[in-house]
Amino acid sequence: MAKSMINRFAIIICLLVLSFFFSAGCVSPVYYNNQVLQPQVIVTKYENIKPPYHPPVPMTTFNANEKPTLFLLNCGGNNIEINIKTVDGELILKDTYYVNADTNIWQSYTLKQGSYRVELLLAGLVRDTEYFSVHGDSSSNAFYTGELKNGSPHGKGKYEFSRLGETITMAGVSKEGTMDGKFIASDTKGSNHILIFDNGSLISSEGKSIYKDGTVQQGFLDHRTSRGKGTIKWPNQKFYTGNWIKAPEGEPEIPDGTGEMTFPDGRKYTGAFRNGKLEGMGKMVFPDGKVQEGTWSNDVCISQNNTPTESKTNINGVLNISSTTKDCEIIVDGKFMGNTPATIKLKQGTHNIVLKKQGFISYKRDIEITGGSDLSINVSLEKE
Repeated sequence: MAKSMINRFAIIICLLVLSFFFSAGCVSPVYYNNQVLQPQVIVTKYENIKPPYHPPVPMTTFNANEKPTLFLLNCGGNNIEINIKTVDGELILKDTYYVNADTNIWQSYTLKQGSYRVELLLAGLVRDTEYFSVHGDSSSNAFYTGELKNGSPHGKGKYEFSRLGETITMAGVSKEGTMDGKFIASDTKGSNHILIFDNGSLISSEGKSIYKDGTVQQGFLDHRTSRGKGTIKWPNQKFYTGNWIKAPEGEPEIPDGTGEMTFPDGRKYTGAFRNGKLEGMGKMVFPDGKVQEGTWSNDVCISQNNTPTESKTNINGVLNISSTTKDCEIIVDGKFMGNTPATIKLKQGTHNIVLKKQGFISYKRDIEITGGSDLSINVSLEKE
């Protein structure tokens, strides 16, 4: 009886051990060079690795022109399954290989921008997991080095990418794959900027830009409104200082608002600009001292307050306009006249004055101008 009980107990123990053994998915040891080794996947950029298959340097970031290459190590004599997933677990692709006992293999993949994890499975069990990220697109060739979290940029790091034939470097702090806060940017031409990001959106940039044709620009741009101010010097010695609007990529910003431009022939214009043209109230001073003052349209003075040889004392009246809200657009009698602050010469009579700016309630007022008058107004716009 006792012997029977012992036999039954032994059988139960064996069944429990076997049950644990198989439920754990235990498989035969993996041999490599007569040693039992742990299967491993190394993510690298090196393709077509030649014998003797020395493990390459692992990588965690790739640009879009580099194919992440999986180097399978210590997997000999087994069927190996590779799963590439997003960091959230969505399966992107699956591959299965048989690896000879004395061989390692590699496989390259083309993947979209994003963060991934690769799982190496042997007999249905995950034996190794690695994380990596692909950044940028084929046009920018973006590449990131720095701190990571779950395979995405997180913390201090540096982005390098090619754009318009130049290599651009941006160093700053990312949060879970998104630029956030201040970045210092520079390129191979000598441009340098301070960029401010908010959750991936570029808020503002300030610094110096050097363009391919030699044009040098220095100033500030608010990317939310596409407006800013600064200086531009062209190779032909034309020079501008004042307000501007954002230009297409690779071109200097466009004079727009109140500014001053000096031309290569010595002329100097002070007044209103619109989309790069002399537009609104302005004054042109010629090298010989002559003055042409009045309303300009498409670089042409269409309504003069005086002739080029006349004295500026013949102006009928002056209106000085300022605002606590910076760079408001000034509209007089329906015509754009520049940005605040500005001094505008007007004929005698009643004139409709409008000050406006995106995100604010416009200011409207009729003002009477008399001969020789010198009036001033200071306006504060309320937010919408």
